Amino acid sequence: MEWTDERMDDLATHMRDGFATVHADLRDLRVEIGGVRSGLKAEIGSVRSEIKAEIGSVRSELKAEIGSVRSELKAEIDNSRSELKAEIDNSRSELKADIYDSRVESRGSRAELNAAIAALRTDMNRWGLAIMLALVGLAGANFVPGVGG
Repeated sequence: MEWTDERMDDLATHMRDGFATVHADLRDLRVEIGGVRSGLKAEIGSVRSEIKAEIGSVRSELKAEIGSVRSELKAEIDNSRSELKAEIDNSRSELKADIYDSRVESRGSRAELNAAIAALRTDMNRWGLAIMLALVGLAGANFVPGVGG
């Protein structure tokens, strides 16, 4: 089979028509891809907005919950502080009373001790006087004729 000009022209025409069809299909694909791309961008934008809204909602809920817990903890701490202060004040009062009682007892014991020391001094003075009289009597007996030995 020989290639004639007419057959070459037919081949060129078929090739041009084929390329034109491919170019038209590519243009259609580009338009379709552009539409899909726009749709995806819109869908992604919508999802992004929904996620932001949901995050904002969760953030608000967490802030409210944290605020509530903070208030509860503050109230508990204040209550514990008041209870501890009352316990400390009560213990302080009891200790002051015990210290006062100890001082009163100590003063009473001191007075008793001073009285016992005074009584002991009196007894010692009496014994000392008795011993001195006895010594004077013995000494005098030695000097008096016929009384001593």
